[in-house]
Amino acid sequence: MNEYEDFIEQYGKGTFYHSIDLNKLNDNEKLNLIPAVTRLLENDGVSSYIGGFFWTLDPTEYSEWLNDWLPFDDFCVPFARSAMGDIFFVRQGEILVLSSSMALVDFTTANSEWFFNRYLTDDWFLNRYCDKEIYDKLKDKKLEHDQCFGYTPLLSLGGSKDSEKLEIVQMSEYLDIVSQSAPDDIVFYEY
Repeated sequence: MNEYEDFIEQYGKGTFYHSIDLNKLNDNEKLNLIPAVTRLLENDGVSSYIGGFFWTLDPTEYSEWLNDWLPFDDFCVPFARSAMGDIFFVRQGEILVLSSSMALVDFTTANSEWFFNRYLTDDWFLNRYCDKEIYDKLKDKKLEHDQCFGYTPLLSLGGSKDSEKLEIVQMSEYLDIVSQSAPDDIVFYEY
């Protein structure tokens, strides 16, 4: 049994977009990935799950951006995202989530099986941390692998969490704008 078997059983095999060459990762990225995440990226590449809500991503495309924004001394490796632009990443063997629209980082777990088979199959978690209930109102609007839903105006600029305030945007451009307009201090929640 692999660490994400229940996740795949509940949501099915992902919709594949393209493979990921993990050999392109730098040494810091390779050292910080955890085995379950490595297997998922090697097996499924960039794929979407949960009806387009959860996506794996190529760490080489977002590592620089993530590490420039987050104030950690150690290296963070992004490996997945939500349709709402939230980034899941590995840091020191733990999986964390960055709510980009809220400039909030939250620890989820150091146990990859819990992450995939408990958290990602739990509506409470997906609603609380990734606004899945808002996404559910928009799921008929299909995203490409390099797109997400973005708040207009941004939440940090007075926008509101409302499905009518979301537009399909280019993921990398949206994340750049969010990180530039976010408050100087990112909030960290850890249990």
